[in-house]
Amino acid sequence: MFDAASGRQSPASPTSSPVLELWRDRTMLTVWRHPDDWHHPAVDALVEALETGIDPLAAARRLGASRAQGGTGIDETIDDLSCAYEAIGAQAPIDVVRAIACGWVTEREANPDHTAFIRPIAGLHSAEYLGIRLRETYNDAAKAGLAASSTHCLVVIDVALDECDTITRFKRTSAMGTILRSLFGDGHPMAMLSDGLFAVLVCRDAHYRRGFRGAGGIGAAPASHAVGAAAAAVER
Repeated sequence: MFDAASGRQSPASPTSSPVLELWRDRTMLTVWRHPDDWHHPAVDALVEALETGIDPLAAARRLGASRAQGGTGIDETIDDLSCAYEAIGAQAPIDVVRAIACGWVTEREANPDHTAFIRPIAGLHSAEYLGIRLRETYNDAAKAGLAASSTHCLVVIDVALDECDTITRFKRTSAMGTILRSLFGDGHPMAMLSDGLFAVLVCRDAHYRRGFRGAGGIGAAPASHAVGAAAAAVER
């Protein structure tokens, strides 16, 4: 059972098995942020699939949907799945990772609180949304008799890799969403343009000048920080 000395004890689940216990212990120590909400009937379904050898895809998709319903992020969901397979001494197959991700994304897209302008994995807006905000920015600048480039700049961050497996891509995308929101804050529209490519519309105000001082007016230093932080997050 999970070591209570760590201070992260999870409640007992209605069913128990060696695989379930190993999975729970491993995920509580390395992945899961809120022990009280880990267990779900979908967990038991996946454990059954792993123990009996039946096709785990339906169980994984169901687990992804349940995690999305509970507000768990895609990165934590996939890392938790990896812990399940580590409990049986294996690596999560790509089709199972795809199934849990599809279940998560489908559930999030069905949630009316999330509009079509949100890219679920990154938690950032889409390129279409950023395009609308760019048009608004150009219109506002024109009305004020200014050039849009004098009031705003577009910071583009490219962390795409030529060879990158699906799990690493999911982790990188989720990490970039978290890092950009932390780095730039809620006041700047930001979007995921494509796989590994992100952009932030930054206002050239006093905050911008403080944050980008010495970066040549384009934001090279914060962008480099984001890339480095994303790489570190993926490695963990």
